[in-house]
Amino acid sequence: MVEAKEEGLLAGPSNSGLTDPAHSMAISLVQLTTVLLSVDPNLDDLVSMNMIKTLIDEIGDAFLRGAGLA
Repeated sequence: MVEAKEEGLLAGPSNSGLTDPAHSMAISLVQLTTVLLSVDPNLDDLVSMNMIKTLIDEIGDAFLRGAGLA
């Protein structure tokens, strides 16, 4: 997803186009963390996994707001 409103050349550093890769990275970290916590799960691990999974939508929304798309 590109945040630019019109086509043009960039003349310096930019975070344009990082929204989708950043959200995908967050999803991957959630998946990895969930797998590691489920190796020998206890009640605290299960609660942590559910809390982390609910945060992924908030993370995506935060990246969209940061890009000015939400």
